[in-house]
Amino acid sequence: RLCPVGHHCGGETAKDCWREVSRRLLRDIVPFVLDLAPFRYQVALSRKGASVMLLAPDGPRRTLLGHFGEVLGMEFFPLGERAVSWSRDGAVVVWDTATGHAVQFIRHWGPVECARVFPHGDRLITCGESGACTIWDVANGLPTSTLGARRGWPNPSVEVFPEGDRVLTWGRTTWATVWDASHGKVVCMLRRHASVAHFAKIFPRGDRVVSGGFENHRAAIWDSASCEVLHELAHANWLVDVAVLRAGRAV
Repeated sequence: RLCPVGHHCGGETAKDCWREVSRRLLRDIVPFVLDLAPFRYQVALSRKGASVMLLAPDGPRRTLLGHFGEVLGMEFFPLGERAVSWSRDGAVVVWDTATGHAVQFIRHWGPVECARVFPHGDRLITCGESGACTIWDVANGLPTSTLGARRGWPNPSVEVFPEGDRVLTWGRTTWATVWDASHGKVVCMLRRHASVAHFAKIFPRGDRVVSGGFENHRAAIWDSASCEVLHELAHANWLVDVAVLRAGRAV
């Protein structure tokens, strides 16, 4: 086969060929910060290449090659035995972290902006540039439901509720939406944001959400079942992000 550096790979020359390929792919590696403390992994994504590198303190370094476009992110499954990565080529790949082998390929319609794994590890949700989010069965790689498949919802972000029964989406719009994960139906919508919703976090018990945007200097805490606003938090300047602390007792 013709490998990317322009040489035919065969026999002993294959090792040299792919060593050069790896060198070129990984020279643009930058650290990618993920909350992976329970699994003791460090992850590096290539800024230009289509590779992911896993660094385990007590194990070998594994380079995961399976994408053809820029890798945009990665997330681990609840037990850390698998991980999922997504890229601009529309591919979502599930990896075995012990071997570095791909165990499932999912083809999204267009570039994938973000993805999240459900708490039980049986499903994952992906969101693309078109504004549509799709829930997939990890075992067979088939879609189970589609959320927000309409124009005008660009680049949505997504979080999964702790019980795995609902998902939260928001993006470059002034509202956030709670969806039923099984049927793809809207549970409720919060339309009280005065500006674009840039961030949102779900409380540990899943009963509340805090969200807000840059421009209006405000964040809102609201009920996830009714989308009724419970509290509004006013700041003196732009808001960049939010975190839920102390098991939901503070933000």
